[in-house]
Amino acid sequence: MTAETTAAASLPSPPPSEDLSPHTIAVINHRSDRLAKIFHLSDDDRADIWQDMALAVLSAMRRYNPAKASKDTFAERVISMQYIKTALRIRRDLEREPESASDVIDGVVDPRSERGNPADARLDLEAALEGLPRRLRLIAEDLKTKRPGEIAAEMGVHRSTVHRAIAQIRTHLRAHGVGIFED
Repeated sequence: MTAETTAAASLPSPPPSEDLSPHTIAVINHRSDRLAKIFHLSDDDRADIWQDMALAVLSAMRRYNPAKASKDTFAERVISMQYIKTALRIRRDLEREPESASDVIDGVVDPRSERGNPADARLDLEAALEGLPRRLRLIAEDLKTKRPGEIAAEMGVHRSTVHRAIAQIRTHLRAHGVGIFED
């Protein structure tokens, strides 16, 4: 067997279901590949993430309302939430693991390592948010406790205006090295 055939054989095949459209399967593949690349995961871990995302979509389908969105859009939102939860879980797990045996002895992790502690991440986030224009900084603060639709209603603007602001905030945070959700 070739390397491509072996790799394809190790990945999970989608279960027979009308709820998992080809588009949904493609999105799950993309998101699980992305997490595997970001966190340098094994094929088995990537397959587990794929299955978790597929299960999340299938479990959420009982809440699906065709009056609100298409199945693909609904599935994409579920996958996005699962992607974020999985990325945060993996990052938290990595932060708990010491870098080396000497770090266990010293009780600290080298500050030059890529894995910082949560306090450093919060400080990095706060520093990056300080560089935002006032309007974007206020929206970023509101996002801690409110949904974009609620913020839009309070501001008296359309939701798309808030979503554009969120995109600008994400771009700013990425430029300052904060975040793991780049595509």
